[in-house]
Amino acid sequence: SLLTYQKWLLVLLLFLVVQFLNLWYFKLILTRMHSINSLAKLFQILFASHSFNYAGPVKLGMPVRIFLFKQIFGVPYSAGIATVMTTTGLDVCIMIALVIALSTWIYLSPLVGFIVGLAIIIGLTGLAALSHRWSFIRLERFEWLARFLADIRNLSPFVTFCAMLLSATRLLLNSVAGWIVLAGLGASTGLAKFSLVYFSSHLAGLLSFIPMGLGVKDASVVELLGRMNTAPSISVAFIAIDRLVWSVIPLLLGLLAGWQLGISAMIESAREKPEAL
Repeated sequence: SLLTYQKWLLVLLLFLVVQFLNLWYFKLILTRMHSINSLAKLFQILFASHSFNYAGPVKLGMPVRIFLFKQIFGVPYSAGIATVMTTTGLDVCIMIALVIALSTWIYLSPLVGFIVGLAIIIGLTGLAALSHRWSFIRLERFEWLARFLADIRNLSPFVTFCAMLLSATRLLLNSVAGWIVLAGLGASTGLAKFSLVYFSSHLAGLLSFIPMGLGVKDASVVELLGRMNTAPSISVAFIAIDRLVWSVIPLLLGLLAGWQLGISAMIESAREKPEAL
């Protein structure tokens, strides 16, 4: 069966909500390290750098993002590296936490799963708080590492906790959108079980180092959904729609954002040139 018009609208709405949560996720962390003067440009940087993840076997979008932070906002490279590594690290930790919590949710009880997930987030916040006491580490011979750790320490435990909640919320909304697509195609899988499949396949794609986990993530979804008695045709249709919404659309938006950033840079450069006598 095909997705209804209402389900398409709901999925696209969730896509927009996830993108705005991602914007505030980066803003929360980046502004604790360096001031930024335009949310619109930050939005463009996130999409433009994301499109580079399709260009090679590693996440090229990360160094591009650091470079754009420096060129557009004047963010020092140490703060840019700290921002990218912190956001990526928190995302991976939260995804692993969600897999553990969902497994406990399914095989024990929802209450235990919720408690386990919250306990992991609180535990990670506690580790962040302990990092503020690591001032005894002497790094005079590695100034770049010292600056990097100093930027990390600018994140208070409260900010770290809020960032993890933002990360968990947007990941869960992402899986809800996928579950709506799968249900619209005619499969009857519970949200918790589907989310476990979805996040597990994402982790498999991350470990592969293939751009956007192409092939690895998709094969994992087909295999895991098959174990839940989902027809292969439905799984393939789900992958096609999921890639369209979460890969193709961001790629197109990233190319457009990169073009707009390039035009803006050219205009600003022309304004800075002295007028000819």
